[in-house]
Amino acid sequence: MLNDASVGSILSAITKSGLPAVNAHDSTASRCPQAGCVQATDTDTVSILKFPSTGRAEIYAAAVPDMLQVEDVVLVFESTVTSEQKAAYGRAVKDAMR
Repeated sequence: MLNDASVGSILSAITKSGLPAVNAHDSTASRCPQAGCVQATDTDTVSILKFPSTGRAEIYAAAVPDMLQVEDVVLVFESTVTSEQKAAYGRAVKDAMR
């Protein structure tokens, strides 16, 4: 792993930032076998996927619209999320990785 941030710690950083992430539920079993991730959580506004490497995250991210990759984490956004909100989500992820 590139960093030791878990999907849970990333989700916590997002909610502490005041960003929408309601109805969070673990989606590791349904998403990761196909995506190649090691952890995943879906919310009403964003899905958070943690990969075993940055390269694996890049491969997944290349095929997904409305996403943001930060190191080995990919955020997949609902269409209602603004570009300003996406940038704020990215900052929250970076904070969680410190």
